[in-house]
Amino acid sequence: MADPTNKQRALLEKLLASPFTLDRIVPYLQRCSHIETARFFLRHLARSDLNPLKSSPANIDYFLVEKTFEGLAKERKGDAVYFTILEALHHHRRPIGDIARQLLGLLRGLSRLKEHASTIQHLMNSSVSVSPDMLAAELSRISRSDAALAFAILRDQQMSSRGRALLACCEDLMVALVDNPGLHPDDLFTLVKRDRQLLSRSPPARVRLVNRMASGFAHAAHLNPRVAFRYVYGCYAFLKRTSSPLTANISRALTHAAITRPLLEGQWVSTMKLRFVLGVVRQLEGGKVADDLDEIVFGWRGAIVSTPEYRQRAQRMAREATDGG
Repeated sequence: MADPTNKQRALLEKLLASPFTLDRIVPYLQRCSHIETARFFLRHLARSDLNPLKSSPANIDYFLVEKTFEGLAKERKGDAVYFTILEALHHHRRPIGDIARQLLGLLRGLSRLKEHASTIQHLMNSSVSVSPDMLAAELSRISRSDAALAFAILRDQQMSSRGRALLACCEDLMVALVDNPGLHPDDLFTLVKRDRQLLSRSPPARVRLVNRMASGFAHAAHLNPRVAFRYVYGCYAFLKRTSSPLTANISRALTHAAITRPLLEGQWVSTMKLRFVLGVVRQLEGGKVADDLDEIVFGWRGAIVSTPEYRQRAQRMAREATDGG
């Protein structure tokens, strides 16, 4: 990636003298190397945020940050220079949140998705202070185009000695990961079980996250009803094992996975599974809801038994059992 020519730099500086938007500067920055892009961001986009008095030639804070950035950048290679901007700000105890959002937004605008993800990884495994909500939002953006990468970043930061406990802020991300056929549900449960904050200090966050995962499993089109129920039950068991409050959200997820989806697909619902779900519904939603559900399922199961397809399947299974004997 070639650096811009002097003529291009002159045009860019002229552009910066008047109000501009990201889409107007992207064509110039796309020709810049990583270090040139990082310098441009620090000098023209982040500079006014480094001091409440805004930037000026005498802005000592800016020049200290720039000097630190240049020193650290010599030790960094490739896309790590973007994180170096935030590292320099952290060194001088300057606010980082808004500048980090601008930087990550710029990388997305430039379609430098690899560099965007790399900068987030550096942030998550560093002592640089940024909002967990911001990191969670950025991971959600990554998951829209590459769910496996978002999952890998979460997994790797959990295993790092300096990793952050982020799952309490990642409800939308986890729902997106649940809905991705390329990720195994067991791996997602592993993330939850490893999150120290989620397990020890955040019962409300734990309940919200696991309930949303349960609903995601229940409605996941790539999981058949039997597999969906297995993982919804896993969410229910996890909440019980961690002494977390049970709510109607988990009973509705169980109902959808164990009863509604099989019946909609013309499958039989076993009496044992029905009794279990009705017991949970009775406990969490009340006796009337459980009785109404029982009555609906009774009629629905009767309709399924009366269909020619079901009778033929039952006769076939009976013949196979007899032949096998």
